[in-house]
Amino acid sequence: IKELEFKCGNVDGRLQEREDDYSRKFQ
Repeated sequence: IKELEFKCGNVDGRLQEREDDYSRKFQ
């Protein structure tokens, strides 16, 4: 799972960042 995360770090990273932003704003 770590290897996949590292490879998709750019795409997943951006998606996760957006989700975190939404969570923080809603929280």
